[in-house]
Amino acid sequence: MKRFSFNLTLLFLMISLVSCTRGTQDLSVNIRFPISESSLVKNSNEKLMIILNLRNVPNRPNPWLFEYEFDSSTQFGNVIEIPGVPRANGIVVQVLGVFEDESLGTMRLSYGGTQVNLTTTEEVQVNLISQNSVTRAAEITGRYLRGTSPEYSGKLAGYFPPPDGLPPMKVWEGEITAGWFRAIALESTGTAGTNPGLDFVVEGPGGVPLGTLFQNLRFQANASGGFDLYTGPMALATSIPFDNSLMALEKPASLRKESDGTLESDSARISFVGFFGPGVTAENKVCYPNMTTPEALPGLFAMNAAGGAGDPLEVRLNSSGGVATSKVRWLAGGVAETVQNFYANAAAINCKLGDPNTLRVRHDLVGYSAEEYLGVRPPFRDQSVLEPYPVFLKGDFDGTSTLTLTWKPLPGVSVDGFELYAKPSSSGGGGGGDVQPCQDLLQQGYSPIATIANGASTSHTLTTVLGTNLNNSNWSNFSFGLCAYKDVGTLRKYVGNYIQTQCLGSCVNPFNVGRAPSTLNATLSNPTSNFTAAVGSSGLGGAYGKVTNVSTLSSPYDHMVSVTLDSASGFSPLDEVMFMIVSEGIDACGSYKGQNLGPGTSPVFARVIDTDSSTYLKVQKGSWLEGLPANSTLTATPTAGMSHCFVQAVRVPQFRNVTFNSNVVLLGSTLQFATTPGGGVVAFRVNGTLQMADGSKVDVSQQGYPGAAGSSYCGASAAGDAPATCSGINRAAQGSGSGGAGGGAGVFANGSDGGVDGGDSLWTNNNSIGYPMISFGGGGGASSSDAGGKGGGAIFIAAEKYVGSTTAPTPKFHVNGEDVMTANSFGGGGGAGAINLLFKSSQGPIEIQAKGGDGGSGTSPSAPGNGGGRLRQRYDL
Repeated sequence: MKRFSFNLTLLFLMISLVSCTRGTQDLSVNIRFPISESSLVKNSNEKLMIILNLRNVPNRPNPWLFEYEFDSSTQFGNVIEIPGVPRANGIVVQVLGVFEDESLGTMRLSYGGTQVNLTTTEEVQVNLISQNSVTRAAEITGRYLRGTSPEYSGKLAGYFPPPDGLPPMKVWEGEITAGWFRAIALESTGTAGTNPGLDFVVEGPGGVPLGTLFQNLRFQANASGGFDLYTGPMALATSIPFDNSLMALEKPASLRKESDGTLESDSARISFVGFFGPGVTAENKVCYPNMTTPEALPGLFAMNAAGGAGDPLEVRLNSSGGVATSKVRWLAGGVAETVQNFYANAAAINCKLGDPNTLRVRHDLVGYSAEEYLGVRPPFRDQSVLEPYPVFLKGDFDGTSTLTLTWKPLPGVSVDGFELYAKPSSSGGGGGGDVQPCQDLLQQGYSPIATIANGASTSHTLTTVLGTNLNNSNWSNFSFGLCAYKDVGTLRKYVGNYIQTQCLGSCVNPFNVGRAPSTLNATLSNPTSNFTAAVGSSGLGGAYGKVTNVSTLSSPYDHMVSVTLDSASGFSPLDEVMFMIVSEGIDACGSYKGQNLGPGTSPVFARVIDTDSSTYLKVQKGSWLEGLPANSTLTATPTAGMSHCFVQAVRVPQFRNVTFNSNVVLLGSTLQFATTPGGGVVAFRVNGTLQMADGSKVDVSQQGYPGAAGSSYCGASAAGDAPATCSGINRAAQGSGSGGAGGGAGVFANGSDGGVDGGDSLWTNNNSIGYPMISFGGGGGASSSDAGGKGGGAIFIAAEKYVGSTTAPTPKFHVNGEDVMTANSFGGGGGAGAINLLFKSSQGPIEIQAKGGDGGSGTSPSAPGNGGGRLRQRYDL
């Protein structure tokens, strides 16, 4: 059962017991609700769950549990049938009606029970009576430590204590693995907490009780705005303290945006996470990042007063409390660490990565269930740190022919082996990440490919999958599922649910709109604003830095790489940074897992885990940064024909709303190679609205690769992939005349020979391109006396909504190359740069201009050198 909610009204339930035609010893049980749909479902957000127990049925589990979940009563026509119930005396029938309002996170519960003889009786009436007023359920996730070995493993059953003297009713079935479990607690209402909770019992084969985790588990709101958690009989209740080992947090009701763009209600959630039981020691801790500012949770929206989507839902876990109830917030307990220490795993922190005695609350995943943000999916543990999804099954390709799958077991877990499954995938190895039983793998289209008969294994290598030899172009065309098992005699028993590859390689989604809180807005009013100026009327707080070294780190920091910059003063922890290769000489940037690195390589987007705000950034490992050459090559000044690799880091600022006033022009900084290297890019995200008034513009024209100098006879500048002949990124100019578009076409458009028209343009207006193109327009070629024009820069903007003024002049985005206007000049025009606009919705006009510059007008010794190539790219998501 995925969710459970309690709250009840009086219902009338009729059970009809009708003879089956299959044999004289069988009966079919029909459950009838002779009431109107309006009585069942009180509002459009309320769902109905029917839980039914049959006890004392021959040759069936005792109790025999059935669950039915409906959006409304019309889905089952007021009848539920259970065929094949053998005739017997003294069968106990118990029914629980659960009505859950996901928009409020509340529920109503009704119960009724009776005992019947299934011999000649054909109809039994059961009254469902309200058990309490509107209430809530909380999720309980963590590890129960009983202090003796081994820790509990088996079925975990939750029982509701009925008020009619009949046996406890089973309403929950799950598993507990080496103490790792998930359960629920019911809210107790009334001054003294008069409503009963649930009993949780560990059961072995045949339902034999092995022990009780909690008796009458429940929680109650307290005067400080938090909750108290209780277990034990009503009159002898014991409070479970919120200390370093147990934490409480709360998520308000919200709306979740699905992959098809629809919004689904996502219920309010109270969570109690950590360690429970008599075996808990001072070493057991649950830690969380102590946030000084809120952060938005992508894909989740707070509900407005009308029940629709408001601002993005925000999280702020802060040990001082006082955080608004509209945000995901800390309530009590746990150990607070600075954000920097929490994710960097500094040696002094309380909850180090992989520590078997600790749990860690990932703030960026708290919009999901506790299993996700704790990284606990028994018997497996999450391997990620700041990736956008938990990574329980990770795939790593060596660049030639071998894929290595890795997983981590939870502390204390013992299994006999693993079964590995695979299926073709068109989503980069993604499997959806759903929590489902191993028995469902075949139904999901998976096929078994290997049995790993070693319970201590944490990895498996593959060179062939489903008859296909792996190579650099197909290795991510598969999704994988993994199941743990134990062999009990001749029977194989799966342990927990299966885990899937959420994605292969990097899980970063570059098409997100950011995590800015509602307080982070920018209004540009200065007619000439700059991307790198401080956030305010004249800037957006962007930053550039040249990468001078990349080093891997040893344990306990081996989840990161350290990136040294010429200056890291503009970067802070949790900032987003984009790394791009600007230029290289003699193929000096090297390769990474079979991929040659150079200008045009897809950029790396990462979040800063740690920085000294002076010289280095630390980011999660697993990208081409690890394939870059030694620092001497990275620090070298880009020079034609000389070994160098110029990589720049760009801070990608994030805002809730960005407003351009009339006639504001936002500029980047012109790309530099020697003094203060870097520039040429404007990149930011807006998870609210980007609003541009009349005459406003984002303009990085002429901010890309510089044109070749006069007297060089070069087809383009020494930027880009420049061998000794100093040709440009694509094709060199030919002859002694003007360079035209030699290299001026940018990375992905075609260059042209000197003296002819510029290269072709590349235009997209759909979602078919899988990664942003962040590249500069090439510089125009030079003649013996005339320099080429500068190429255009690059724009990358992702926004939830774009609103452009309908009053002329239209808002603009320009990445044009430079014209060479000198009379009788033979210099080539600069190539156009790249535009990436990722708007989930838009209204109003947009002018996009990616035009190669005109070449000089000289006619001898060759034809005029016209403009360089163009590149523009736009997404409407």
